[in-house]
Formats: sequence, C-alpha cells, structure tokens
Amino acid sequence: MNNNTNIDYIQLENLLFDPENPRLPSDVDKKNDEKIIDYMLRDASLLELMKSIAESNYSHSEPLLIVPASQKGSFIVVEGNRRLAALKLLSNPGLATIRKNGVEEVVTAKKHSPIEIPCIKHSKRDDILDYLGYRHITGVKSWGALEKARYVEQLFRKHEIKGSSVEENYKILARMIGSRADHVGRLLSSLKLYEFANDKAYFDIEIQEKEIGFSILYTAIGYKNIHEYIGLKNSGDIDFNHVNQNNFEFIFRCLYDPKKKINESRELANLNAVVGNKTALEEYKKGAPLSEAVYYTDAPIETFITFLAGAKKSLANARNCLDKILELPDDVDDLVKQMRELERIARSIRRTLEKDDD
Repeated sequence: MNNNTNIDYIQLENLLFDPENPRLPSDVDKKNDEKIIDYMLRDASLLELMKSIAESNYSHSEPLLIVPASQKGSFIVVEGNRRLAALKLLSNPGLATIRKNGVEEVVTAKKHSPIEIPCIKHSKRDDILDYLGYRHITGVKSWGALEKARYVEQLFRKHEIKGSSVEENYKILARMIGSRADHVGRLLSSLKLYEFANDKAYFDIEIQEKEIGFSILYTAIGYKNIHEYIGLKNSGDIDFNHVNQNNFEFIFRCLYDPKKKINESRELANLNAVVGNKTALEEYKKGAPLSEAVYYTDAPIETFITFLAGAKKSLANARNCLDKILELPDDVDDLVKQMRELERIARSIRRTLEKDDD
C-alpha cells in the first residue's frame, strides 16, 4: 500500500460507494445508494456500527481509503463501505428502506453525525488492492469465501505475469496475501464455476445469490473425483475449456437444488465416492438418496450385506412398533400386500443363495 498516511477530511456528500466492492452480490445495483444500503442493512450489525459512531464519533484511527471518482471533487471509497453506509444513514435516515425504526432510533438519540470524514487518498485503485488482499483474506477482517474469491480475482488480473505458468502466478498471489498457492487456485477455479452458474441463472433453480453457500462449492472441487468429473485437471484449474458443462450442472444441483442438495459439507465425501463409481452414479441419478447410492461404491457382496442388514433392522423395528399398536389402521390390506411383496423378495434372495451354496 502507498506509504502516504496523510489524512484528508472529505465532505461526506463527496464520498461514493465502491462499484467493485466484492461484498456486494451481483444482483445489487452498485450505482444506487439506496439499493446498496438496503443490502448492508440486512446485516443488523450495521445498526451497531451506527450507534457506535453516533455515540463516540468517528474514529480517526480508521480513515477511509479513497481514490478519485470520474465526477470532479468526488471520491470512491475502496476500503470502508460499511462505515460509509453508517455515516450516510446518520446524515440521511431517509435512505433506509428496511429497519427504518431502528435507524430512526439511532438518529434521534445521536450525539454525533460526522460530515467531514478522515480519509487517505490514493491515486488509483491498484494502490489499495494489495493491502486489502491481506487484510480481508488472511488478516484481521476476514471476508466470506465468495468475497475472498472476487478480491483474489481482482488481484490476479492486476498481478498476473504473462508468460509465467498459472501455478507460478498463484504462488505470487499467495505470498502477497499470506496464504497458500493451492488455496488461491481453488478460490479462482470455484469463482469461475460460480460465475458460469450465475450466467446460466443457476440452471433455473429457484435460488438467489445470498442463499448460495459458496464455500461448499470451494470445498467440493477439492475432492479429486468431483473436480475430475466436472472436467478440471486439478482443483485450481481456471481453463473453462476443460469443463464438462452438463456434469458441472449436475454437481451444482447436488450442492444447491432444494430437492437434492447436500445439507452438510461432510456429505461431500459420499458425493465424491459416488461420482467416482459408474454404478453408484447411475443409481444416484435414477433417484436413490446419496446415503444409499454410496453403498454401490463398495464391492457387490459388501453392498448386498449392507442392504440386507439394513432390511433386517428395519423389519425388526417395524415388528417392535406393531407390538405397541392398539388398533390396526384402515389401510391394513395395503400393508398386507407390502408384506407379501417383502416375502416374495426374501424368498427370491434365499433361493439364489441356496443355489450358489449347492
């Protein structure tokens, strides 16, 4: 970062939100203050920040980092957009379209409402990028996975050395932000996949960006079978020419489609096993739950024994429940038919086993 630490005091009205802020979802109008503030206000901690400034004034130890805007006399705030939102709301509570009562309460009780804001000027955005890369990716104000990925992508575009290998460029970024090259690569690769899904309207899944846990996609492509099934050479592959788009859509649905999605990251190990096994994958695509499809990744005899043991346990539990039923249900005939079907299946299995024994 620029070593210039001279603080300038800039009028609040001349400070603009950063349209390239990685924390803003793609569906937020980045040129509309109300839309930006609406998004930020959905996190209740913004009200706490407002209260802190209103009570104790703005801390001069945390100047905003700014660059000149195209409008003469105005500046874009590259670092400090949440603080800028809090300051703008203190000065103009009418900007709030949600949490209006909370904002009004803070404004009514305020002791301070700064309009001259301490800032450090930089000539261009690139002068600030390197500093923010460390501060928000591995430093004291860590961002979420998607925010990190977006910022790393900006750093990558700035620092990429043409002619050097992708791996070498990853190492350069890793040294800059105090991280590992494989972490940098996987962030960029998962962002590339995410942006493709976003461009495809998330494959018509009823989901919005704020509902997408980006970290599970980041974690998923760390599994060898999963990233190879997608078509990636490794988890840090950013060459989209390698991607099998249909296979990626399938994985994306496994991760995010409410009808099928994985609810816990630890289930990714099962998904990894399933996509690495043709039989298991076919069963999963035909509708078998992931918890069952994974059994098909074992040798056939192991899968058979697992299902047989599960059936025995389920029938024993059903029998124990039957002992406690005081009155049979109206659909008892259907239940009897199901039992006869179970008996038929059991006889078929037994005959096959007895034949093999002979």
